[in-house]
Amino acid sequence: MTAIDEKWAQIPWIGAPFDAGAGSGEGAEPDGRGRSRDFENGTIYSTPQAGTHEVHGSSTAR
Repeated sequence: MTAIDEKWAQIPWIGAPFDAGAGSGEGAEPDGRGRSRDFENGTIYSTPQAGTHEVHGSSTAR
């Protein structure tokens, strides 16, 4: 289980991931320092420096 999967388990309101299977949709960030995964109601980011956090609301509008 990844840090992003662990955060997802803590905040089920973020919804289902846009991909299939735990850990399968995590992608590297452009700066190479972290990973992220998109969910129905936000995105979870994880870096060694800042830890693992969700972002939701207008900041995630596409």
